[in-house]
Amino acid sequence: MRCIGRGACWRGEGSRNIRGSVRMCIDVFAPGRCLDVDLLWEQIWIKKRDGKPDQLDFTEVYDLLITNPEETPLREVLVLFPHDCTFEKMEKWHIGVKAWPVCEAMPAEVEPYSWPFVGAPKESPGGLVERTYFCEPRLTREQAMVHAKGRTLRADVSFPNVLGCAKSQKHMRSLAKTAVRLTFDETPLGPGEKGWLLLEVKPRVMDGPPRRAREFPVIPHKFSFYKRLEIVCPVLVRESLYARLGEHMAEAKDTAVAQECNRIKSFLFDEGIYRDGTSTRIIDQRISLIARESIELGEPTCTKSASFYGSIPLADEKATGLWWGAGSQHNETLDIHHLACRAISKLEFVNRKEKLVDLVRDLAPSAKHEAFSLLVRKMIEAGLLECGGAVGSEEVWLASASKQGQAQGLVRLRKLYARFSTQDEAERFLLAEFSDLHPFQIAYKASWVGWGEDLEQWIKPLVGFIRKLEGDRS
Repeated sequence: MRCIGRGACWRGEGSRNIRGSVRMCIDVFAPGRCLDVDLLWEQIWIKKRDGKPDQLDFTEVYDLLITNPEETPLREVLVLFPHDCTFEKMEKWHIGVKAWPVCEAMPAEVEPYSWPFVGAPKESPGGLVERTYFCEPRLTREQAMVHAKGRTLRADVSFPNVLGCAKSQKHMRSLAKTAVRLTFDETPLGPGEKGWLLLEVKPRVMDGPPRRAREFPVIPHKFSFYKRLEIVCPVLVRESLYARLGEHMAEAKDTAVAQECNRIKSFLFDEGIYRDGTSTRIIDQRISLIARESIELGEPTCTKSASFYGSIPLADEKATGLWWGAGSQHNETLDIHHLACRAISKLEFVNRKEKLVDLVRDLAPSAKHEAFSLLVRKMIEAGLLECGGAVGSEEVWLASASKQGQAQGLVRLRKLYARFSTQDEAERFLLAEFSDLHPFQIAYKASWVGWGEDLEQWIKPLVGFIRKLEGDRS
């Protein structure tokens, strides 16, 4: 069991922090609210940096289909990145994040990023945009097709007010993290509505130089380079920032620095991620790596909560790609939302009461009995189940909520599981048996050939020597 932040924890193999690695992903949340992400398709495009062939450049693209499960409109979300996404221009710092509208006439700049979807987005008279994508490569073409609809979200990208000052931005850059606010003032997402969002992210600096594997014996200063990289789940994105803030506060010699770190921590965590009721459930997450310019991707590894799908069939022969799947639908036996829905469906289908032991055996046979008992108690607290008496010495349960009340009951259940302020340590660990987080970690190696940084020092004498020879001949 691995603890995260202040009191939350998750079940899994643990996070392997690879020295010198580069971390990628995002964490999307709405403070004090539940958020459903029906689809999060993450694309990471890798190429050699212009003018520096021994370095890599990354572009991250995120296609999101967001559902608002709450009873009030959703007007903004916060997004946390595990690296610096700002750049300096005209002595001012700007955000390297663009929010593109998803519509039939997609801009030419984002056309290369549309490969996961079949055809262009289709707009319906009701204002909904339909997109078709492949669910899983192991299924047949007909089975794998998913048709998803949602409104076009037009988002304004800005720094949160609390983090918008120069001092806060300087601290965030020193932490190599970025937090932005996406506001939907023109197109707020109503209760139960779905909305499409496309983000393009340009990280400013990725961690550290690559390692030189070997030098070509015949060609001086030409090297084979490699770098270990990571893709982590949103939970590890927030965990890494929480840990870095703690380290900076402990090491700060200046009181003002410690106070600023504490202010950032208070805004992002106490009032945001760890605020009671904050919960983001990613139902279907896809992670794609695409490398160009003869960059090879190898040695992929991932934790159990992610599924490796193999190579991506790309039309561009000069590009190679790998992809994975993650999210709630890949971890149904541990997902609180899925288990609660199955328990309700089972009780409604048989139209009778069930003993707790029978529900555990049928729905979560590998789970701890105490953890499932806690899930039942939380379902009762959320208004999804009620006690139907007793058979012998055991209580029996039946579904209590109407169809209309089940959706809000499931939201209440998730908020109960996201209640970080609980003081009962034993309950915290039982709450962690089931989750809507499902953390994962993916690691891989990028290899490429390029010239060393000292090539210019080697070429200048050579050019001088050649010119001297030409002068002697003349």
